Amino acid sequence: MTEPDDSPTGELARALGIEPGARVGIVNEPDGWLDELTPLPPGATLFERASEPLDVLVYFSDERANVERRVPAFAGFVAPGGTLWSAIPSSSEELDRAIVEEIAEGCGLQVDGHLAIAPGWTAFRLRKRDQQSDATRG
Repeated sequence: MTEPDDSPTGELARALGIEPGARVGIVNEPDGWLDELTPLPPGATLFERASEPLDVLVYFSDERANVERRVPAFAGFVAPGGTLWSAIPSSSEELDRAIVEEIAEGCGLQVDGHLAIAPGWTAFRLRKRDQQSDATRG
């Protein structure tokens, strides 16, 4: 039987699905946001540039053209079973859930949840269509 891990992990890291030993990429985050992400679980590592697939990749953008271009590219950097989060401004006239869903579907992904990731930002969890979170199985 495995003992529970009593190491402190930040609430945001847990919400994003960052597990012990995870390889994590963060792109274009707002100033100070990384402070909200810590502490990370034991062994989890943040990468500015990744040469191997990541378990969790969080991408912030307030421009539709960038999301259209980068989400498909970033999908290729996520390990099998991993998660890509696309964070957009919560009250954007240019981006909303429907647009993120359209972009995701165009590259074989689906929106599988969302969360308020920072003041004024909503992140959408994107996974391959054959992956579903426990919350969406049924």
